[in-house]
Amino acid sequence: MLLIMLPLLLPLLLLLLGGVVMVLGEVSSPSCLTGVPHFLEITELSGSNIRHIIQLAKVVKRKTKTGELSTVFSNYEMALIFTKPSLRTRSSFEGGFHRLGGHTVYFAPSDIGLGKREAVKDIARVQSRFFDLIVARVHKHEHLKELACYSSVPVINALSDYNHPVQIMADLFTIVEHFKEPITNKKIVYVGDCNNIVTSWLKLASRVAFTLAVACPPTLSPPDAQALAEAKNAGLSTVDYFTNISAALPGADVIYADVWTSMGEKEKQSERLAHFKGWTITSSVMRSTGKPNTVFMHCLPAERGREVTEEVLESKSSIIFDQAENRQHVQMAILMHLLKPYGNRTHRRTTTKA
Repeated sequence: MLLIMLPLLLPLLLLLLGGVVMVLGEVSSPSCLTGVPHFLEITELSGSNIRHIIQLAKVVKRKTKTGELSTVFSNYEMALIFTKPSLRTRSSFEGGFHRLGGHTVYFAPSDIGLGKREAVKDIARVQSRFFDLIVARVHKHEHLKELACYSSVPVINALSDYNHPVQIMADLFTIVEHFKEPITNKKIVYVGDCNNIVTSWLKLASRVAFTLAVACPPTLSPPDAQALAEAKNAGLSTVDYFTNISAALPGADVIYADVWTSMGEKEKQSERLAHFKGWTITSSVMRSTGKPNTVFMHCLPAERGREVTEEVLESKSSIIFDQAENRQHVQMAILMHLLKPYGNRTHRRTTTKA
């Protein structure tokens, strides 16, 4: 009789004892924190948010040039968690944050061992106690999402294998700045590998109206299917995918390239280069757009002579160094938008259950 009644009595017994059922092999973890303003993808921003950040970046850049920047991030601490080395990303975040009065601590891959030496969720909860925000540049996007899930302070995506939102926000700012008009009537042509940069452009196309043509070799993977579908279904932008470079180029205001072999793929370099025969951006390619004012952009570092010629990189059409500089101004505008340092510290080192 007792054996028959046991299944019915067990839940009541556990309730009385205040216990929690622990199934063998099951991990007990707190659910994701809510209300923390992270920036992992561009689609976490609305179109109006994006426009606000672009306008704010204009102010930041102007005041940087005139020396009028206020120290809005005084007494703020930023953790930079990088599993990939960087020049522009680290320099732009550290330099910009220092200019605005903040302090940064950089953690190299060997310092933390994200997800190896220590669980990602433990790192997130510990660093949340020490810092006001976390900027993470990681190999795996899943690690970034887990950091954000368990962090009680904002987490900013400084690059993952899935997307690179701060780069594309800076690119948007650079295009608007260069042409002195909204991106709405501009055509952006991306040429190269359908990588995280392409995903980021597709994410932007679902929030802001413009024309985007993506051209990638037919023998390599196409763009991320979900991001492509989101961009098309949003109904804001005209988005096309090509496997032929010449079909994408007519009418381009911007030709955008990236390296053909990213970090983590260098051991496959010779194999990958075979896919890109005839895909180098040359002066002839620039002229084939049919527009005299087409500009060239590259998120850098560039491998000169591969995805783009030296001649194009050093030409008047190249705006790559404006593009690189604008990383700092736009990223600081993003931080201001997320943290709202002008008196609002709601998300500042709030205590979480560890």
